[in-house]
Amino acid sequence: LTELSSSTLREVASIATKFDEHSRLLSSASDLLSSAQSNLEHTLERQSSLEDLAVGLVKKSEDLERVMRSFEN
Repeated sequence: LTELSSSTLREVASIATKFDEHSRLLSSASDLLSSAQSNLEHTLERQSSLEDLAVGLVKKSEDLERVMRSFEN
């Protein structure tokens, strides 16, 4: 009975250790996903800013072209 109890206790301790390792791995994976999401958000924000800048530049270019044409006439 003592041997069976000791064996069972060792197995439970082994399982607890594995749960602890899995918990740390899941926490690490969660941190990596959070970092990736943050990077993606910043990239999308920069993309939006660049699109706004491009639209503004096109508008200014069109305005300048109209002014130049008005001098030609």
